[in-house]
Amino acid sequence: MDRSYCYYADWRLNGGAARFFRHPETTGDDVIRTARAMIAREITDGLWR
Repeated sequence: MDRSYCYYADWRLNGGAARFFRHPETTGDDVIRTARAMIAREITDGLWR
């Protein structure tokens, strides 16, 4: 599994505009959008109570 990281300071300073190592096209907004979609699917599938 490929994992990419940004510096916490970058995340705090730039939030949704933070960029990730080896994936400069990925922003913090992309990560949050993907996480929200994943959680919504899990709620729909009944995995959350």
